[in-house]
Formats: sequence, structure tokens, C-alpha cells
Amino acid sequence: MGAALAVDIAGLEKEYRRQDGTRVRAIDHVDLRVERGEFVVLLGPSGCGKTTLLRTIAGLEQADNGRIDIGGKTRFWSERGVAQPPEKRGISMIFQSYALWPHMSVFKNVAYPLQSRRHKLTRQQIRDRVGAALTQVGIPELTGQYPSQLSGGQQQRVALARALVSQDELILFDEPLSNVDAKVREHLRVELAAMQRALGFTAIFVTHDQTEAMELASRIAVVDRGRIAQFGTPHEIYHQPASRYVARFIGAINEIEGRVVSIEAGTVVVETDHGRVVSTQPSSGILVGDEVVALWRPERGHADTVEPDRANRWRAVVETAMFVGSHTEFALRSGDLAARLWSPRMESIAAGEQVWVSVDPHDVQVLPREDSTGVQTAEG
Repeated sequence: MGAALAVDIAGLEKEYRRQDGTRVRAIDHVDLRVERGEFVVLLGPSGCGKTTLLRTIAGLEQADNGRIDIGGKTRFWSERGVAQPPEKRGISMIFQSYALWPHMSVFKNVAYPLQSRRHKLTRQQIRDRVGAALTQVGIPELTGQYPSQLSGGQQQRVALARALVSQDELILFDEPLSNVDAKVREHLRVELAAMQRALGFTAIFVTHDQTEAMELASRIAVVDRGRIAQFGTPHEIYHQPASRYVARFIGAINEIEGRVVSIEAGTVVVETDHGRVVSTQPSSGILVGDEVVALWRPERGHADTVEPDRANRWRAVVETAMFVGSHTEFALRSGDLAARLWSPRMESIAAGEQVWVSVDPHDVQVLPREDSTGVQTAEG
């Protein structure tokens, strides 16, 4: 493959009008830069706008405003009336359904993009390219098979081979692993990540699966109602969420709402209905008097049968204790406060027992209580 393509998106907007006349922002002034050779995942729940954003990059839908540059060339620019069609953008796309032709063999499905005028290849060159692509995805023996004869995982590989055969330097993925079972999906994620790094193409991948995003991405763009709520590495998104929305969407989280009563030397104290919560990880811009939420991950909490020497501790009852192999998951309750705790140890604590739940101040993050995007949800 040639040099991977960078993608620059500036001020992109897309609005739909429902049958009742309601105007809905599917893309709400998005700015996004995808570097050459990156694997960027657009992550969010159904209806947040991630698929619409992907389709505007591909040219399958046209934005209302903004600009899209791919590989340093302008492909869409509302102000100049530029709207390059999909087939001229030098990209490939893999759909959720794989979009394989059922009446064509694997060879013909993969060869199909090479038969367009822009390639101008001989039959031998097409055979060589198809054979190389099928070998890259590990299914050279399936050349004569038809889609109905393939498993979901094999169909996914055929779709990927078809994307690779054109040697396009940008490949878009619209939830391509959602139709295969969990074990196959896990295996394909590993293969896809390794293949992308080996071949060096730029990838933009849409999913609602946080595990998929964390495993595949070099960076994740969390999408919230048409906007990019946060764009960062998986580590940044998980450990330093920019908002309550991001914290809730990426992994499990414990929350206590309250009001900031003091900030001193990087330590913030939050008054809650369950006592004071101390944190050394406040969000920037937090002030005394602000309504906030204190958050911590289940794996950062502790459960002890004796009272610990920590600033944040609560007496609680263990409602459930479930061993799930790699760790034990506890559901605990302290009055009307529900909390989850995961421990890698083989705990002797059982359901119904009284324990002390605690969390260190450096593992507690304080964020504004409410997100304020204030836009409606659109399909995609």
C-alpha cells in the first residue's frame, strides 16, 4: 500500500428534519484530525451521529456545512460548492452487513473494485492482486466459495480483502464485527489491529462497543449527540474522562453527587448526602460552590472487614458477590448509595456481610454534575 491518508474535518454540520418538522442535528460542528496511519474509533450509543459522520467522510451523505480534506485534498467544502463523489475519494468502506454479492464467488467479490475504470489492470494483474489480498487476510483457499457457504468471520475477512485489494490508504469501518459471535469477534479484533499496523493504512472505525474501541484504537472520539465529547487515547478516555457522559459510557463507574466546599493545594472536598468525599483529581475549572459528581472506577475501590485509614469510607452491606474468573464483582449498598467494586483477589467476603467500602483520594475524579451539550439525538 502507498502512504496512508490523513483526514481533516472542520466545522462539519448535518441536520435532518423529521416528519413532524423537528430539526435534528446529526453532526454538530465537528472538528477532527485523523493522522496518517492512525486507527481512530468513533464511539457512542445508537443515535449519537457516529455513522452519519462516517458516511459524510465517505461521501455517501453530504454535510450541510464544513470541510473535509482527505490526503491533503479537499473532498467537501460547503462554501466553495465542492462535493466529490465517493468513488473519487480514494477510500474503501466495510459495512455492517459486509455487502457481499451473493451470486459472486469470493474471488469475484474481491476483484469487483479492480474492474472499475480507474484501475485499468490486466486480468493477470487482477488475479495477482486478489490472491495477495486473500492471503493477507488468511483465506486464500476460499477463492471459489460463495458468501452463503462462509461463516460470519470468513465473510468479514472477504469484506476486508475487498477493501485492501484497491490499495486505498483510508478504510472506513461501519460496525463490521457486530454480526459475529463474541469469540470470533474477539479473534477478529486482534487480527484487524495487527493487520492495520502491519499494512499502515489509516482506519476510521464506528462502534458502540467500548471494549472493541479500547482494544483497536490508537485514539477514540467519543460522540455525544452529534458532537465530539472527547478525543484521546484509550488510557486518557478511561482514566481522565472529560465529562460525566464520557465517564459513564467508557466502563463501569461509581458516582456520588454533591457540592464543592473547599479547594486547597490541588485537593477538593465535596459535601454529599453520604458525608464528605476528598479528591486530588478535580476537573479544571471546578470552583467552590459548584454542583459536581465524584466518580471512581470499581477496580479502584476497596472492601475491608475492619475500618480502613482512608479519607473516603462508608459502611456498606454486600448485596452480591460474583466470581467471574479474572476478578470478583461486588454490588454494595450504603443507605441509598449503590456501589460496585471489583477485586482480583479470591475474596472470602460473602453476600449479606457488613464491610467498609473505601477509595483513595487520588482515584476519585470530580466533574461538573451536568453535561450541557443541549442538542437532540439523531439516528446514526
